[in-house]
Amino acid sequence: MGSVTTVVISDALIIRACNTPTGSGGVARWADRMVAEMKLEAEMLAPVGDELDAGSRGGVVGTYIDSFGIERGDRGNQHKVIRYVYNDAPHARYVEFGRGPSQHLTGMERFTWSAFGGRWTQMAFTAGWEGHHVLEKALRATTRRFRL
Repeated sequence: MGSVTTVVISDALIIRACNTPTGSGGVARWADRMVAEMKLEAEMLAPVGDELDAGSRGGVVGTYIDSFGIERGDRGNQHKVIRYVYNDAPHARYVEFGRGPSQHLTGMERFTWSAFGGRWTQMAFTAGWEGHHVLEKALRATTRRFRL
C-alpha cells in the first residue's frame, strides 16, 4: 500500500452514530459502511485520462478508477476498528499528489499528448501538475454525510 491517511474518529461520535434509529448496530458494521461509501465517493471523483495521452498504455484509460479497494486492518476491540481505502494503480501517487516539473538535463521525455493529436512527442523540462487529492475529498464528503 502506498501513502496512508490516518483518520481517528472519537468514541463519542461512533456511539452517537451507532445508537440512533438508523444506526448500524455496531462499530464494525458502521466502519464497513463508512469505508464502502468512501470508496464509492472516490470512484465518482476520480479523473479519467484522455485516450490520446495514454499512448504508452495502449490508449487504456480508467485504470485509476478500477484500482480502488477496501481492506480490513488488524482486528481491534469495540473502541478501535481499522479499515483502509486505497488505490493500487501504478500511477496513483501522481494522481493523488501531482508531480513536479522534470529536471532532465540530458535526456528527453517521450510521451503521447492530446495537444498534438495523440502523436508521440519528445521534450525536456516538462511541466508538473497539481494532484487531485481524490481520497482526501472522498473522506471529507463521507464524513459530512455521516455527520462527523
